[in-house]
Amino acid sequence: MGPSGRGAARRSITLDFRLTVGPGRCNTPALVRLRRLCALLSVVALPLLAWALLPVVSTGADSASIQRRIARDNAAIDTKKRHEGVLTTDITAYNRRIDALQGNISKLQAREDRQPAGGRPRADEVEGRAVEADHQETRHRSLTPGCSRGP
Repeated sequence: MGPSGRGAARRSITLDFRLTVGPGRCNTPALVRLRRLCALLSVVALPLLAWALLPVVSTGADSASIQRRIARDNAAIDTKKRHEGVLTTDITAYNRRIDALQGNISKLQAREDRQPAGGRPRADEVEGRAVEADHQETRHRSLTPGCSRGP
């Protein structure tokens, strides 16, 4: 008789699934792979899934307000740069004046070194000082920022 008949012998298959849980007992390659897969899912996939499902929170700033802030900040930067240029010009003028005064100090020091210890200055030196002082006053007015350039 065939397999569909009643007289066919029954075959039984017994599967023995024993899962022993305990330290060191679940080290079959399939269980190790399953553990690794679970660890991968819990460490990588679950946070990515949570991130994808959460709504993205916005601060509510629209593009126009951001552009206004950028324009305002650029205007402030331009103002500061112009002020920097003015300060640079002032510093340059002061440096020129300092250099001129340093030159005058060197000349006066050399003149003092040439003068006799207890003697009085000669008449030509006194006249030269008056001419030099007038020249320095004119130069001072031309180098000082904000001073009028008239005599």
